[in-house]
Amino acid sequence: MTGIGKLWRALLGLIVVIGLIVVLNSWWGEYRRATESQKSSAPAAVVATATPAPANQKTVIVLTAGLNLRDKPDATGKTLRGLKRGEQFILVGTSGTWLQLRDTKGVLGWVTNNPAYIKVQK
Repeated sequence: MTGIGKLWRALLGLIVVIGLIVVLNSWWGEYRRATESQKSSAPAAVVATATPAPANQKTVIVLTAGLNLRDKPDATGKTLRGLKRGEQFILVGTSGTWLQLRDTKGVLGWVTNNPAYIKVQK
């Protein structure tokens, strides 16, 4: 292989390594932001006084990890936290295709009413 060929091969290898670093750095940043938002507590404005649910109150169970609890019934709403599969909430209200939920700590938030993500039961 000529000197120019070796130079091009080395340059191509460097470009590949730099590309991998950029992709991994981007992924790591997204991962860190997602885990930090799960650790943060909800703002005081969305904390409600926890009261026992009436006997006819419906329960909502999260079926998939990664569902977001939002501050308003819209996909552009601020994510309060990510939900875990199996978490249970009390159904408080509805707005279009969105459900308002309250968790065991009294935090209120919204999730989409999609049967692929949640299950509503009595």
